[in-house]
Amino acid sequence: MRPNWAGQPVAVEVAGVTVLRCQQPETLAALKASKTLQPYIRGELAADTLLVDTAQVAAFEAHLKWAGLRVEARLGVGR
Repeated sequence: MRPNWAGQPVAVEVAGVTVLRCQQPETLAALKASKTLQPYIRGELAADTLLVDTAQVAAFEAHLKWAGLRVEARLGVGR
């Protein structure tokens, strides 16, 4: 491991996550509060964005569709 600018070794971590963005605060709050969805959610990136375990995204999407949510195939990201 290469040292950082201060001469100390630095470790970083990487995880496979999928980004879920929902711009409806009530819906996002319900998703975060759902005990069924908790095993799939790895964290919150922003007020309208959750991180979902990529290895389990198909099962997560199935739950969302069952709940009547439309899952878009692409996340629009502007620069």
